[in-house]
Amino acid sequence: MENNLDGTIPRELGNLQLLQDLSLGNNTLEGTIPSEIGHLYNLKLLVMEKNKLKGSIPLTIFNLSSLEFLYMSGNMLEGPLPRDIGNMTMLTALDLGNNHLTGVIPDELGNLQELVDLSLYLNNFSGSIPIGIFNISTLISISLSDNHFSGNLPSTIGHGLPNIEGIFLGEKQY
Repeated sequence: MENNLDGTIPRELGNLQLLQDLSLGNNTLEGTIPSEIGHLYNLKLLVMEKNKLKGSIPLTIFNLSSLEFLYMSGNMLEGPLPRDIGNMTMLTALDLGNNHLTGVIPDELGNLQELVDLSLYLNNFSGSIPIGIFNISTLISISLSDNHFSGNLPSTIGHGLPNIEGIFLGEKQY
């Protein structure tokens, strides 16, 4: 369900210390994501997809070690994906697709051993795809299409992904 909320995300949301679910998706919110969101240490669900958010993802968000679901697709977020992504070991779903993220995907993404759904499609990532991604045995879907990757796929790809149902590495597949 969508609303028509606009304006910016209030920094004061960071004061809601017991908050476990924050869903602001499918609105027209704009501006940057307040770093105070990263102070919500009990947060399990963070949805900010399909807004008009810009700037980089605050580093504080990557310290939310209890976060299980992170959805920020369909914005105008930019900058690199920091190595601190590896701290989010409880993540089961990560969707940062359809943004303007750049740089290489950090090897630390392979630390997310609970990950079921990985969506980084339609960004500006480059370099090689970290081999650790292909060793996350819980993954069911990997969507990395429409980026600027190079290199080879690992020959072990068929051994580390026993539950995989979809791998999307080419042009749009959705």
